[in-house]
Amino acid sequence: FDQYSAYMDYMLEDDNWSRTCTIYFPPIKEACSNCVNLAGQTSNAYQSGGPAPFSFNSCQYCGGDGFREKEVTDTIRLRIYWQKRDWVKTGNISLQNAACMVVGKKEDLHLLLKMSEIELVSEETTLKMRYTLEGQPSFHGLGKKNYFIAYLKS
Repeated sequence: FDQYSAYMDYMLEDDNWSRTCTIYFPPIKEACSNCVNLAGQTSNAYQSGGPAPFSFNSCQYCGGDGFREKEVTDTIRLRIYWQKRDWVKTGNISLQNAACMVVGKKEDLHLLLKMSEIELVSEETTLKMRYTLEGQPSFHGLGKKNYFIAYLKS
């Protein structure tokens, strides 16, 4: 079991076997730093020191909303299997819409479950595309099951 885990860890750390993928979480709202906010509402008055001064109308920085959405990301190492013949079918899910299968460390699964999308780079074309989960991930590995398998759809 220890040799299996050591080999799985090696494959998740080596660029020949796995890739660093960017995970995108739902954006968070931040108060606009360009206009004066009063109780969560914009007053459409310029905030001194803001990045985009304005005099009339609404703040162009936040569109008059009083907040801006901030993109939240993280990275994760995954083995990516693009060919269906290489996939391991786990659980009772349909793989009809799946574009790929990924394998990662169990401790990183919480990131995958909270994501809105994940960006993978295709080995053949080097194109970056975003994917979402297809079904529930399942645990994988001999004995301790320290890894997960998940299917992604475009």
